[in-house]
Amino acid sequence: TLSRLEFPNIAITLGLVRRYRYVYLVSSFLCVVLVLLFFSIQAYFFLYNVTLLHMIVPCAVGGVFGFTVATVFALQKEYAGRMRLFEVMSDLAQEFIYFRDVQGNYLYVSPSCENLTGFAPAEFYTTPNFMDRVIAKEDQKRWATHVHKVNNGATEDLVFRIKRADGSMRWIKHICADVTDTNGTIIGVRSTNIDITEKVELINGLEKQVNTDDLTQIPNRHYIEKYIKQCQRSVSLPLNDGSPHQVGVMFIDLDRFKYTNEAHGHSCGDEVLKIAANRLKYLAMRHNFKTARFGSDQFIAVIRDDKCEIELMAVANLILDNLRLPYDVATHHIHLSASIGISRLPDDTQDPSKLIQYAYAAMYQAKWKGRARIDHFLPNAIEYSTEHLRIETALYRAIENQQLTMAFQPRIDTHSKRVLGFEALARWSIEGKPVSPDMFIAIAEQSELIDKVTDCLFTQALLHAFKVPHVVTSFNLSAREFQRADLCEWLLSKVEDIGCNPNCIEFEITESVLINDLGTTLERINQLRSAGFRISLDDFGTGYSSLSYIRDFNFDCIKLDRSFIAQMENGQKDRAIIKNIAALCRDIGVKMVAEGIETQQQFESVCSFGITEVQGYMFAMPMPSDDAIIYQQQHEVGIPSTEAKEQCNENV
Repeated sequence: TLSRLEFPNIAITLGLVRRYRYVYLVSSFLCVVLVLLFFSIQAYFFLYNVTLLHMIVPCAVGGVFGFTVATVFALQKEYAGRMRLFEVMSDLAQEFIYFRDVQGNYLYVSPSCENLTGFAPAEFYTTPNFMDRVIAKEDQKRWATHVHKVNNGATEDLVFRIKRADGSMRWIKHICADVTDTNGTIIGVRSTNIDITEKVELINGLEKQVNTDDLTQIPNRHYIEKYIKQCQRSVSLPLNDGSPHQVGVMFIDLDRFKYTNEAHGHSCGDEVLKIAANRLKYLAMRHNFKTARFGSDQFIAVIRDDKCEIELMAVANLILDNLRLPYDVATHHIHLSASIGISRLPDDTQDPSKLIQYAYAAMYQAKWKGRARIDHFLPNAIEYSTEHLRIETALYRAIENQQLTMAFQPRIDTHSKRVLGFEALARWSIEGKPVSPDMFIAIAEQSELIDKVTDCLFTQALLHAFKVPHVVTSFNLSAREFQRADLCEWLLSKVEDIGCNPNCIEFEITESVLINDLGTTLERINQLRSAGFRISLDDFGTGYSSLSYIRDFNFDCIKLDRSFIAQMENGQKDRAIIKNIAALCRDIGVKMVAEGIETQQQFESVCSFGITEVQGYMFAMPMPSDDAIIYQQQHEVGIPSTEAKEQCNENV
């Protein structure tokens, strides 16, 4: 407006005179004429003696007045032109631009405000500080503290949400700065508002993608590692009572999950992981801890608490119980368990990067102790992990160099003492030191070597069975192998390659195989029996020992666990259990084998119970195939001579 126009300096004035020279000429001429006319009238009535000075002064006054009027006109034209140029450029801008005075009145609002806010420019013009009504409720506080009137001329920006007229939300980048006159007095605020909704959603989406597991939609490894580092910073700050903060990390691994993938396919395995993740997510919400998927079938849970020790064990047991519940996927009823390792900050380490490593080592310790359990980190857990890696590396070389061997222990008829069969037992040693089959088979299962190990050992068992076709050779199938969808076809192809009769091959499975998935297990057993193989239940009496297994599965043989035999002499209950199991097997027509017979007293006891087949060190230790064949030949005619028995023991 005119009141805000300031008289320009000489350079600007000369520029105005050049651009608006005709305006200056006309304005000056008219003003001089008017002033002269005015002075002429004054002189006519009041002056009788008119001099040249009386003419020069009016002309000068008229000229100055005319020049001033022309300058004001030129400035107004310049201002109007520049405003028009600003409006033309701003009207075409996609950004929402406005200019308001210090009272909050909007002097200019670009048309694009309607596209962005849903409100027409007229609503801004008629309502001072209309932007206050548009800001989302969640961002009102930030908007209120936003410096809007005095900012020393510096540009300021703010990101917030607005609520459109239709109720939808948009993200805005608000850039503003003060407008001042040449004296530095603030006369208003100019602002540019940019719609960054898509950018914010993209960033949020990328951030979510970086921190969220695609399959289970819970936080991932990246997020939980970052969270543990944040927790570590709070450990240095004591609680109100002076006690230190604690952080507990639980490393959770689903036991034998790989069998599920192999038996039912990866899509079924993915559904199991989703169910497990949802259970952990629910527990995390209920008990205030963070959980994440670390990778594959492994999860992490983190607790921050002054009662960390108590909470850790309580939550760990809850997790163990919940992950043990059945997983119903399509037509499958799957049973899994979990092993959990626990480490604590600052008790176990001051380094947050080692918390997960220590919890991982403790988890493997739990697996080695039998799975489905919780174990705390101990310094020797790292030694366990190192030993695990050493054995795994050596196992790779052993497979390549065919260093895995089989030993065969005879199964003896209690009446004739003839050999009725052999159990094939895996043997391996590292640098002359024997490695427990339980250990290296478990490591083979965990490191994807079990197929190669089974192939190597089963081939040796078949070669032995080919040499003793009239007796049974039994071979232990791991739970992992038993879940293979092509198990029967694979075993038959191996048998055909060697030229054995399936009727002389017996596969031993443990109760851990049966509880994994009853439907699939029953299907595998029926397939193997239809192909001519025999099936026996090994280590009966350990685990769940459900009698329904004997009823539902058509076993050819049940092998009583050696722990019952070892305690039989001093335990009346064990004798009663063995006697009744033997009677049950006899009544339903299933053969029973007593393992672990080491003394004459044990042998006489099982004979009195009606058990007709035994196995143990009393008769022979596991031996190489050639020695086993000799032993079998020596026992063809019944009880061997003392000389033959001594010769056999020397060979062993």
